[in-house]
Amino acid sequence: MISTEKKTKIVVDLQASKTDTGSSAVQVGIFTERIRELTEHLKANKHDFMARRGLLQLVGKRKRLLQCGHRDGGVGEANSRALKELSRSFARLYANEGRPSVPPEQLLNALLIQALYGIRSERQLMEQLNYNLLYRWFVGLSPDDAVWDATTFTKQALGLAKPDPWEPRAATGR
Repeated sequence: MISTEKKTKIVVDLQASKTDTGSSAVQVGIFTERIRELTEHLKANKHDFMARRGLLQLVGKRKRLLQCGHRDGGVGEANSRALKELSRSFARLYANEGRPSVPPEQLLNALLIQALYGIRSERQLMEQLNYNLLYRWFVGLSPDDAVWDATTFTKQALGLAKPDPWEPRAATGR
């Protein structure tokens, strides 16, 4: 059994925020320490079959958590880090007046979904965003938020594809 001090140290070392006590990383760290302790116990007590069974269960749980974390932490984690680095630049893209636009972070997340899942057009992407809760979550839309018009989305995506989208846009008078 892990001591309270060891468990607290693992949580502090692996937590993402001060209130994080149950994320996948923390759980994997705790499981790893329990596996380490059970392995040491089994070296001294080779015929403790209940401990061996418990060890196998812990290894299976940790493996499932690692697979889940790999699936979630792969593209999504890299995408989140990249968007955090670009957040200051995105602030310059927001218009101060006029009709609200598609936030650049959400626009890029939606384009990533379109590329990863082979959605052929922006119109189909907007349709998918209308009813697919997983896509809405990844993009950053709540279930109640309205999905953008496909034409507006396409125009803004093309605006980001310009050679220098960070330059302020000139008013077109429309």
